[in-house]
Amino acid sequence: MLSARAITKRFGRTLALEGVDFDAHAGEIHALLGENGAGKTTLMNVIAGATRPDFGEVTLDGVALNAGSPHDALKAGIAAVHQSPMLFERMSWEENLALGGFGRGGKYDLRTVATEAAALASRLGFQLPPAGTILEQRSVSERVRLELLRALSFEPLVLILDEPTSVLAPSELAGFLELLQRLRADGRIVVWITHKLAEARAAADRITVLRQGSVVAHGISPATSEPELAQLMIGELAIADTAEASTQEPGETVLALDKLTLIEDGRPVVDSLTLELRSGEIAGLAGVDGNGQTELVELLARVRTPSAGSIRFAAGNDISKMAVIPQDRDHDGLVLDMTLWENLLLERGLRERFVKQSWLDVEKAKELGAELIARFKIRAPGPDALAAELSGGNRQRLEVGRAMAPGPKIIVAHNICRGLDLAATADVHRALVDFAAADGAVLLISSDLDELLALCGRLFVISGGRIRETAPAERTPERLGRLMAGAWN
Repeated sequence: MLSARAITKRFGRTLALEGVDFDAHAGEIHALLGENGAGKTTLMNVIAGATRPDFGEVTLDGVALNAGSPHDALKAGIAAVHQSPMLFERMSWEENLALGGFGRGGKYDLRTVATEAAALASRLGFQLPPAGTILEQRSVSERVRLELLRALSFEPLVLILDEPTSVLAPSELAGFLELLQRLRADGRIVVWITHKLAEARAAADRITVLRQGSVVAHGISPATSEPELAQLMIGELAIADTAEASTQEPGETVLALDKLTLIEDGRPVVDSLTLELRSGEIAGLAGVDGNGQTELVELLARVRTPSAGSIRFAAGNDISKMAVIPQDRDHDGLVLDMTLWENLLLERGLRERFVKQSWLDVEKAKELGAELIARFKIRAPGPDALAAELSGGNRQRLEVGRAMAPGPKIIVAHNICRGLDLAATADVHRALVDFAAADGAVLLISSDLDELLALCGRLFVISGGRIRETAPAERTPERLGRLMAGAWN
């Protein structure tokens, strides 16, 4: 049995965990639920040895683990897969996996590592990057998949997973859930952090719910209804109404992409992409991460220069009227060792409000920070808190708030709700719908089909850097899953 007793942890002014008790048994899938900032990831890090608690201890089969030692936790048989990948980005994926349990017969033989990893990836339905690819060139979801492979290579007794299904394509989900069942059948312990209540109810044996750093329900039945679980997580009887796609007719074209192409290493990663975005609409782009979405976002943000084709804005608009929300908030969105108000000022439209003749009005900037913290329900001590002190979901809220605050005309959002809890997801969806209803234009790039089907009028699919628009009859999860996998015929 895995047991955590009286775990308490404070980060500065933030009490992340307060007297938390948790246990999981051999041969069990135990789901851990909670809203953003509830303490799920902190508890995971304590169990995995990545964070030393202020009080309390973790035991496995009655033996106390050395607090704050990831090495000792791994040696005891505990492996973790983090929501934000813990990999070396300047190294190849083979080199990263060589630091796991692959290729133990031939130390650091990268060919052996690649062969063993490919066999495991095949069983899971994962696609590995091209040989020798440096990780910083790959998407977040590809990095999470690699971290999952590395964790599994240790053949752990306890596998802790932080939001793993948020990066999986529909075609990969079945294989992943089968893997969890096999681990359970082998007598292993799976601790599964998730916001997807339907998946937790379908696959978990027991469910524990955290709220504001405390356990509000431990080991309850997966037969507990979704509304009951949501109430336990949020502490309210109702969540914001689910947003739906607007039925209004889109207006004029505000952004046009014409045969947009980006060639890297002799191959097109964005391949002659043509798309028009109109005011008053949310257009969706579905795809398995790693098929050109990140490069497309970087082209739109002018981080990259296209090899061919063009990006045109309608008269009266330019790039300053477009807000881009990248999917990797920690790497591309925020500077974690800066305060919240300093991160807000990285947005040019906000910065210009508080700079007069080269002087920055810090107090006014902090007032805006406090206003956005309240408006977007960011759990933070105040605008002077460091971004690194926030949970992943609250960092995402900060990024979304910063993008919307200047009043853009166009929003390009890439996996905007990854890692957000139920209430935050509903809030963001409502904000996007309201933005479009006020003649804003949204390009929503996501691997979450439920999100796209609920919000988008027109829906495109991207595969291998190419896109095609879907017909209404094709908009089922099964058909879209096949299209995302490249089966266009």
